[in-house]
Amino acid sequence: MGLAHTALAQIVGGGIKDAQGQPVIGASVTVDGTTLGTTSDVGGNFQLNVPDAKNAVLTVSFIGYATQSVPVNGRSQLDIVLAEDAQTLDDVVVIGYQTVKRKDLTGSVASVTGKDVSAMPVSNVAQALQGKLPGVNVTTQDGRPDATVSIRVRGGGSISQSNEPLVLIDGIPGTISDV
Repeated sequence: MGLAHTALAQIVGGGIKDAQGQPVIGASVTVDGTTLGTTSDVGGNFQLNVPDAKNAVLTVSFIGYATQSVPVNGRSQLDIVLAEDAQTLDDVVVIGYQTVKRKDLTGSVASVTGKDVSAMPVSNVAQALQGKLPGVNVTTQDGRPDATVSIRVRGGGSISQSNEPLVLIDGIPGTISDV
């Protein structure tokens, strides 16, 4: 049985481009129903060992583009064109005191919705942020429900000479304990 499985496996490669013909760098390519996957390189190319290449389906995704399912059908070379997802590109992101369209944003943005926060059985908002945002470390000083919470966003540094992040509540500077 091991030989039959190996005989059906093959290396599948190809290129991923956008509608303008530009390579899509860092697109995710996974084999449906498995944990196998890879990402496209700087030229938009990928290569992946696909078991059962005759029946396999690859899922290709990248932020700002519609996710695409591509049947392999035994082919060893696939050229994939991703279409822009206009709905994702037109999202508006609020950053401090300004708003920008998601497609024009150059930095990283993470968000937690009120629904996410309300579903957490915690005594304050800061504790609900624990483990929810990449690059944000939320720690409590001890195990008490009303313990002091420390928030660090990618290390220290602030314009207020404090290592705490700037918290705006309806446009007014405050602290996380005010929420």
